[in-house]
Amino acid sequence: MKRTVTSFLAALITSTLLPVLPLSPWRILSAQAQSAVVLENLQFKGDTTLVRIPKMTVEGGNASKVEIEAFFDALSLNTLAERLAKLSARSISIPLIEVTQDLPDVTGVTSYKDIVLRDIRNGVITEALLPSTVTSTKAKPGKSTLGNFEMTMADSVMRETDMPLLLRFVYDKAKEGEALKTAIAEQRVGKTLYRIGGEMTVSVTNISLRDLKLRPLKQPLASFVPELQKQAQSPASDRGKASLGFAADLLTAMSYGHMEMNGFSMDGKPPGSTTPITFTMDRLSGFGGGDQPGRFSMQGLRVAANDTRVNFGEFTLDGLDLSALWDVLRKYDGTTSSELSSLDPRSFIPKLNVLRIVGVDIDVPDTRTVGQRIQAKLGLFETRMANFIGPVPANVGITLDGLTMNIPPDTKEKGLTDILALGYKSLDIAMRYDQVWDETTRTLKLNEFSLKSAGMFSASAKTEIGNVGKEAFTLDKAVAAVAALGVSAKNLEVSVRNDGLFEKLLAQQAQLQKRKPDDVRAELAAGATLMAPLLLGDHPGAKLIGAALGKFIAEPKNIRIGAVAKGGGLGMADFVAVSDPRTLLKKLDITASANE
Repeated sequence: MKRTVTSFLAALITSTLLPVLPLSPWRILSAQAQSAVVLENLQFKGDTTLVRIPKMTVEGGNASKVEIEAFFDALSLNTLAERLAKLSARSISIPLIEVTQDLPDVTGVTSYKDIVLRDIRNGVITEALLPSTVTSTKAKPGKSTLGNFEMTMADSVMRETDMPLLLRFVYDKAKEGEALKTAIAEQRVGKTLYRIGGEMTVSVTNISLRDLKLRPLKQPLASFVPELQKQAQSPASDRGKASLGFAADLLTAMSYGHMEMNGFSMDGKPPGSTTPITFTMDRLSGFGGGDQPGRFSMQGLRVAANDTRVNFGEFTLDGLDLSALWDVLRKYDGTTSSELSSLDPRSFIPKLNVLRIVGVDIDVPDTRTVGQRIQAKLGLFETRMANFIGPVPANVGITLDGLTMNIPPDTKEKGLTDILALGYKSLDIAMRYDQVWDETTRTLKLNEFSLKSAGMFSASAKTEIGNVGKEAFTLDKAVAAVAALGVSAKNLEVSVRNDGLFEKLLAQQAQLQKRKPDDVRAELAAGATLMAPLLLGDHPGAKLIGAALGKFIAEPKNIRIGAVAKGGGLGMADFVAVSDPRTLLKKLDITASANE
């Protein structure tokens, strides 16, 4: 399986790079001759790549035909960037560019037709038109489990394309301290179609990209792709660890100001799978890359496989910061003997400002009960995080709204059977959580923690905790435990509103006891009024709590109980030193009310 995945990744990188590789030759042909210059039978050769150009016409160039031909005497792609940076022309037209790549597991051929390049200045193309691109990759006998791969791409347009930089990104090593630089100011691609292994089809309506920035890599990209193929033959080699460093270098060597893909569709069997799947997505967009936080968003995502269906209205990650992960992976560049198993996952936890999921619709078979289905929907789930102490957010906001689920009538799940017994056939849940930490006052406030189940109840709580320092947010359990000893609880307020659950519980108890519901209610109300003072002691607040509970049970609408610590707060020492918890009540001012 690892070999299959590695082969697929190598082929995917190859097919992605092929559209770039041929661009080099045509930009190179940008020699600005004062009259039209026609060149024929041009070829460029790299370690695994051969680029063939049967004919090219250069107009308005800055060199004669002899000079241009001399320019192409150097057939190596590896030294092309330096020469290309000196070339300029008014326009270049190329009927065909053919790129052949010979990798250990596959052979790929890409054809670019009817290319037109306009206003080339020192290797930077103002506008490049590429009406048609066709890629065909074939697996070598007995060397790949991936199968064949085909791609067609229509109507590609690029503006302000820095071809020397693109060539260096593929064939050259980075210089010390080299930073990202804009390689393509804007790119638009029309209909794209992929056929993978004869059993899967992928199509994209259009793609647009702005401000693509690149820098060369520590190891040239063109030399690493064949090595990635070789790893399929020796998956346990140390080179597998080194590839992690290369991946970090590659993913931080590119960024984009904006990317958008519309009309994505995938249908068939993925490589290595026997299950057909249909995957469609209306829109994918985002920005980021390099070492900077980015944004990634999908809209209109639909997945269907066998008898399973899952739909997402939106899935968004905003402020995603993977810099800690890149720092860890960079160590695996072939020079370290450290094993992956020794990695501490806490050292590379990503940071994220926003996670948002909207409009989820799930309809799947219940694997525990034949013929039964699990159906659920989600209106909104959103997590907002900020004020990070290391990888831990001190400020957290969570919203869950419109989580609905039909309870299968034959379910065996204990909690669900209890809800069914009360007469509920579905659940409708909402939740809110809002936590804010103030470093100046060392105060952690839980502004809201609420839970609501439609037709059942709603409850909320809020509290304030003092003497909370940065140490409380560490992932080191020992340090966090020590920090917890110093915190102090200042106040707490809890509210509950009955929306029908109490009546159903009362009716159930009355049925079990074979009594009238009103008799059970009266007994419970009286018991709560009397028992609270007995359990909580002679604190004045005990009677308030008992009275509020009795009033609520007699007429279940709402109840609120609050507590404020005297003297600034209750610390851990207050709880540890007390033998009778009821004595803690003397350190609290308690309020309670019902049905207000």
